Amino acid sequence: MWLNFNRFTDDNFYTWWPVALVCVSGVILFNPFPIFYHRSRLWFAYSNVGRIPLILVELTDIFSGVYCSLASFLLSSETSFWAICFAR
Repeated sequence: MWLNFNRFTDDNFYTWWPVALVCVSGVILFNPFPIFYHRSRLWFAYSNVGRIPLILVELTDIFSGVYCSLASFLLSSETSFWAICFAR
């Protein structure tokens, strides 16, 4: 779906538009009536229940993820070889 956002209204529209899209998607996904591919929607809902984060992510979690990724990048032999060669 293509939507053109060329500032044709006030800023409240752009603030609440993503919320409206998520609400409409949630209503379609959790519609209990057997329309709109009911079995497919049930499978999608059941398979993605465990992927909803129920804990808050703090700033320190983001930095620890960045440092772990950086450490795994530098500890791999191929990438560290290329990083050392092109660091000069």
